[in-house]
Amino acid sequence: MTHPSEQALALDAGGDLGWIEAISVGWHLRGCEHCRAEIAALKQGMTAAHAEALELPEFVNWTRLSGQMQGNINVGVEASRAISGFRKPEARVTFDWRPAVAMAAIVLVALMGWYLSFSRAERINNPAVLLEARAGGIEWKQGQTTMTMMQRGDEKASFTTVDMKGSASSRYVDAETGQVAITNVYVD
Repeated sequence: MTHPSEQALALDAGGDLGWIEAISVGWHLRGCEHCRAEIAALKQGMTAAHAEALELPEFVNWTRLSGQMQGNINVGVEASRAISGFRKPEARVTFDWRPAVAMAAIVLVALMGWYLSFSRAERINNPAVLLEARAGGIEWKQGQTTMTMMQRGDEKASFTTVDMKGSASSRYVDAETGQVAITNVYVD
């Protein structure tokens, strides 16, 4: 049987436990004498603490204390009346330049990215350069020149991609070491 935590029992004794938790603790208390005794002890302690809190210490002069409290209340009321007589200055609308600078920076970055993506696409569309993904690696051809990026040994590329923007990528797992080798080729 799992008992509720001491914190849950203390909250239940004070009536401060949430209703869902109170149902769970109440259900547990039906069958657990130990937890019922714990809650009874907590309630007894709370009752004793409340009784002590209601008793004033011997040295407290209630008549003097109530006079001081009344005086403090009167001072607060008069201060409130005095302050309410003053007219508040109208709020001045100011322009905060920081959001405008942030938006300008975001727009500038977006425009630069857009411009660079179009200018790069125009440079890459060179029919003289050819990228091919093969089982053994990536092959780059330009005219009569060929360069092949091959994997070690008889390894086959487990994943090879070529995109339209002029890049090719090949990934494979080395059988001996278990390491992943990644080859990326970009054409500018």
